[in-house]
Amino acid sequence: MDNDIEIVGGRPGATLVYDREIPVEGLRWRDLHSWWQDTHKFSSESDAAEDLY
Repeated sequence: MDNDIEIVGGRPGATLVYDREIPVEGLRWRDLHSWWQDTHKFSSESDAAEDLY
């Protein structure tokens, strides 16, 4: 196993691929939101939240 993930089927742009380390306590909404904002270069937290939701 090489820890590579291959996404098959579906639409390529419609799959979330979280590429950060998941904390011991688990992935929280705030972590996902922060990742989305950083990845998609949103300057506003509310714009990022609306787009992610």
